[in-house]
Amino acid sequence: GPAPANTNLSPEVLSLACAPAAAVDQTQMGLRLTGGQDSFVRRIYGPGDLVTINAGVKNGIEVGQEYYVRRLQIDRRSPASVDNPGTVRTTGWIKVYAVDERDQLSLATVTHACDTIEVGDYLEPFKLPTVPTVSKDRPKPERDNYGKVLAGNDRRTSFAKGDYFVINRGTDFGIEVGSQFVLYRDKKMD
Repeated sequence: GPAPANTNLSPEVLSLACAPAAAVDQTQMGLRLTGGQDSFVRRIYGPGDLVTINAGVKNGIEVGQEYYVRRLQIDRRSPASVDNPGTVRTTGWIKVYAVDERDQLSLATVTHACDTIEVGDYLEPFKLPTVPTVSKDRPKPERDNYGKVLAGNDRRTSFAKGDYFVINRGTDFGIEVGSQFVLYRDKKMD
């Protein structure tokens, strides 16, 4: 396979591409990373490694296509749902290197790793994120429209400057790329 190359992407784009997301539905996660080309059992892969995916020509896979590699992190006691959203960890992205026309199998190379890329991670079409423009205008807080911080990568619930996390608000609440928020901690002092 080809040697890993620099992505030539800005740090802002790389961090957004690797940021977590929320998932409430697991049905669209059919394309999977199934293994590698090693003669021994291996579960973790990095940039430049060749990996196999469970789809081929019959599934519309073509040489040159790129996919995000992602992992759903959920509470093991219940599946992802609206009431119990999972956190999607982007582990990196791959580029299809070869496609088997007879079987449902393709070979890809790891282009970039945000974390360890593991057997069983699922694939989504690759599209670079757009860095939002943050307005200098600070809108007034909407005190009757409280959201909730859910989790970040690895289902973390504590954050510092520069960390990404998921909230329980989206486009159905009027949230757009670049929306700003004020964070409050409910001390439960009634």
